[in-house]
Amino acid sequence: MGRSILSIILGYLIVVAFVVGGEMALTALFPEAAPQPGELPDSAYLVYNLTSGFFCMVIGAYVTAVMAGRGAMKHAIGLATISIAMSMVSMVKYGQEQPIWYSVALMFMALPSALLGGFLRARQMQDPAPQLATSCQTTFVPRATGGARSFR
Repeated sequence: MGRSILSIILGYLIVVAFVVGGEMALTALFPEAAPQPGELPDSAYLVYNLTSGFFCMVIGAYVTAVMAGRGAMKHAIGLATISIAMSMVSMVKYGQEQPIWYSVALMFMALPSALLGGFLRARQMQDPAPQLATSCQTTFVPRATGGARSFR
């Protein structure tokens, strides 16, 4: 139980760190894209946040599933639940500073992206580790005549 909770919390912190890092990189590269205080952010900026947030959530859910060690999909849903709850808090706290469609999109995006990350981990756990092809291995076989050795 403790490992499950810890993996979900760590997964959420990873999502937050990646999202903040992505926003910092965007504003460092394109300072004009950053929203100005008192103004609604540009739609392109919000779409960037949603897109990068989707991929960050996939990574966070994957890490959550790895850390949990079992029940990849259940832990991914747990991460999505935390993310949806925090999106609701954000909508209440910053409702005047961002459009409603953005807040709703954040909530609806959390579950599919987390499920994708959990699915990738669950699929990875089902597949056996890739094996080297045996036809590439060299064997030493002695020749029947003349005592010379050859490789096949």
